[in-house]
Amino acid sequence: MAQGGRSGLFGHRRGSSGLTYLFTALSPYSAFCLGDMDGWYNGTNFMGSLGMRHIYSNNIGYRATFSYGAFQGSDTDPLGYRNAAADAKVLELSAQAEYVIWGGPYSQNSNPNSVFIFGGIGLLNSSANAVARGVKLPSSNIIAAFIPIGVGYQYDINDTYSIGAEAGGHMALSDMVDGYNPRVSGNKFSDVVAYFAFTFTWKISDGN
Repeated sequence: MAQGGRSGLFGHRRGSSGLTYLFTALSPYSAFCLGDMDGWYNGTNFMGSLGMRHIYSNNIGYRATFSYGAFQGSDTDPLGYRNAAADAKVLELSAQAEYVIWGGPYSQNSNPNSVFIFGGIGLLNSSANAVARGVKLPSSNIIAAFIPIGVGYQYDINDTYSIGAEAGGHMALSDMVDGYNPRVSGNKFSDVVAYFAFTFTWKISDGN
C-alpha cells in the first residue's frame, strides 16, 4: 500500500507539487561566534532554530529560518595585549535555497537518507557587550545582512518524522556581531556564526 504518495514507506515518491516540512535545529555547546575574540570556544554558546522547508520533485527547495544564539567568550591571546571579553545575543531571519545531492524523498530507490546543501541571505540583530584591556566598551546593537551556507543530513524515521544534523556558517556583513572591532591594521574580516546542529523534521503536507 502506498504511503504519503510513495510506493512503500521509503520507495520513490510519485509526482506532487512538493513536500512541506517544519523543522527545529539545536546547537548545544556547538555554536561559535568567530569574531575578534579568540576565546569563544571557552564560553557557553548555544543556538536554536525553527523553520519551514519545501522540497520539489527536482530536489530543489527553499526554506525560511528563524534563529537565536547566545555567545560568550574571552580573549586567550598569549600576549594578553587585548585582555578582552564579550557576550552577544543574536537573532536571525533568513531565506535559503536548498538542493538534495543524494537520496531524499524523491529518490528512485528505497533510501531513507538524504544529503543536501543550502545557502541564502538573511538579516541579523546582535546585542553585545564587550570589555577590552579591562575597560568596558559601549554596548552595541546592530542590524546587518548575513549569508548562510551549509550542508545537512537527514534520516527518515518514517514517512512523517526525520532526524538529522547540519553544519554551517552565517557570514555577517559586519565586524560588530561580537561588539568588538579593534582599529588595527589587518582587522578587516567580518564576523561569522559557525554551528553544528541536531535536527528534527516533521512533514506537514504532501502537496497533493
